[in-house]
Amino acid sequence: MRVTVVTVAYNAAPTISDTVRSVAAQRGVDVEHLIIDGGSTDGTLPLLAGLGAPNLRVISEPDHGLYDAMNKGLKLAQGDVVGFLNADDFFCRIDALQLIAASISASGCDAVSASIAIVDTHNADKIVRSYGSMGFRPWMFHFAHMPPHPGFYVRTEAARTVGELNTNYQIAADFDWLARFYLEHRFSVEAIPQTLVAMRSGGVSQRGLKSMRKLNSEAALSLAALGRPMPQPLMWLKYAAKSQQFLRHNTDYPSPANVAWSPLEA
Repeated sequence: MRVTVVTVAYNAAPTISDTVRSVAAQRGVDVEHLIIDGGSTDGTLPLLAGLGAPNLRVISEPDHGLYDAMNKGLKLAQGDVVGFLNADDFFCRIDALQLIAASISASGCDAVSASIAIVDTHNADKIVRSYGSMGFRPWMFHFAHMPPHPGFYVRTEAARTVGELNTNYQIAADFDWLARFYLEHRFSVEAIPQTLVAMRSGGVSQRGLKSMRKLNSEAALSLAALGRPMPQPLMWLKYAAKSQQFLRHNTDYPSPANVAWSPLEA
């Protein structure tokens, strides 16, 4: 089974080498790594060329934003399974993709959802909060809650059945895509407890009250389009549950110093 990892990048020189090296370190599985670059000018492209990572393909051209670039990656993916790893995130264990492939193969499911750790922007050993996969249920979409997208890997055939991410959304196209995956197409998903991805804090959906309002507004539009309207005020209830993520830390998150690949290496 071949797994395609898609990384969308734009001026990502400070962090993308960690992303690439974590993919290159994966063991026990055939990997294709696609980087969809929006025309970086900060040295990202020379840096990537100098890494010499195996099975890495870089496409650099202007795009129409994050979700347009993600759609390009889905179209180009040649693996049996596909998922996204952001340019400031990384796999926190070298058997991450092996576990994903084994789970999909053994269960026959359409996708795997794994737990992630949100770590400090400057210190990958410091967990800010934990985003588990095991407790998610499809009804939670009605409160604009979704499984952790960086830990979500899908059979490529199923991904293309769902179709492109809707670029009309500025912040919630991934929510909309996952809602279509679960609620419209009713594909099967196997949740696994292991923490496979470390996500640096500070993403666009985490940037304060304005981003929360925007996310909830777009999520409401998405649900309405699926014939499942939900009053926006009720969507704020999810933050009570999400607050528990700050209290629970992944017990299986390996310190980068204790794995074969580390984002702290020179």
